[in-house]
Amino acid sequence: MDSSQSERPMPRQPKPKSPDPDATLRSIMEGTASASGELFFRSLVQYLAVSLNVKSSFVAEFNAERTLVQTLAV
Repeated sequence: MDSSQSERPMPRQPKPKSPDPDATLRSIMEGTASASGELFFRSLVQYLAVSLNVKSSFVAEFNAERTLVQTLAV
């Protein structure tokens, strides 16, 4: 681009709508209702990611001393 052309600002992308918290929670509850144990946590992270429109999610827990974290599902 030469100096005679001015740079135009990039068009703004529309702001994505915030997910409806009630619908998000309902979707997660329905998707995990029949699961238990390890399957529950795997199902939970899948529904969290889809419901929140993110690439991935994870669930982890602290040990009793709160010094270590163990991943339960990714």
